[in-house]
Amino acid sequence: MKLDQAYFEKNLPTPDPAFETRALRKLRQQAQPQRRRLPMGTALVLGMLLMLTLATALAIGLTYSKDFQHRKTAREAVMEKYQLTEDVFAVLSESISKDGDTDIFTYAYEGVPAIGVYTVEQKDNRILSVSWSHDNDKLGWGQKEIEAMLMRNRTVYASSPLPESNLDEKEMLRLAKETLAENAALDELARQNGQDPQRYNQGLPTANEIQLERALNIAHEALSIEYGIALESFKAGETDCYFYISDTRQWHFWAFPIQREFDESYWITLDAMDGTILNMGHDAGGNG
Repeated sequence: MKLDQAYFEKNLPTPDPAFETRALRKLRQQAQPQRRRLPMGTALVLGMLLMLTLATALAIGLTYSKDFQHRKTAREAVMEKYQLTEDVFAVLSESISKDGDTDIFTYAYEGVPAIGVYTVEQKDNRILSVSWSHDNDKLGWGQKEIEAMLMRNRTVYASSPLPESNLDEKEMLRLAKETLAENAALDELARQNGQDPQRYNQGLPTANEIQLERALNIAHEALSIEYGIALESFKAGETDCYFYISDTRQWHFWAFPIQREFDESYWITLDAMDGTILNMGHDAGGNG
């Protein structure tokens, strides 16, 4: 099988409209203050910083929800059985359903039948079965084909990473607080004018909930440990911050660490009351 441009034009749908969101984000980021480069030698110690992060994980006191642990177990079962890397697995969308006491996780990529659907049946965090819709044929795309698609998408959209912000942590925190307050005020105004509270659902934490600085530290620490990226890389990059108040009160962060080959981003959701990690994920920078 020759994975050339003609092959992908024949087998892939038109680029996912979600890529437009990435392009708009880049335009917004380009309008922000000029970013500075890491001092010479900093990159050489990122690996050491990562080791320190891992060594202090227990001291940080990160707490993971059972739901997140179940999701992680399911994802790892698929990656292990079908030899998929984190970047390749990140192109798949996750759906969860229940059959009695059994949780059913499915992973698919809309519009590309060759990728198929992966299914995991799990009960009490114990894997019952792991399967793929192409288990019994030779039509499915595996690691090599999906990775080639990912690289094509990255090339098409020239998704190179941005360097770090030129603002120090204190200034970035101040700007994040201002943005949170503005978003909360706008959504409150929308709700008062009869707009859907499930859509206009941003607010601010109460005094009894964890505040932005602590929530951001938890998010960066957890993402650093989960994805093996130095903590300094997250702190020096950009992180978009949101506080949701609809069904459950949650912190949500999109992080763009420096020192990446492509425009990868990482997201995480925390319980607003105690910082419990509810879920996290990875956009591989070319999956739409």
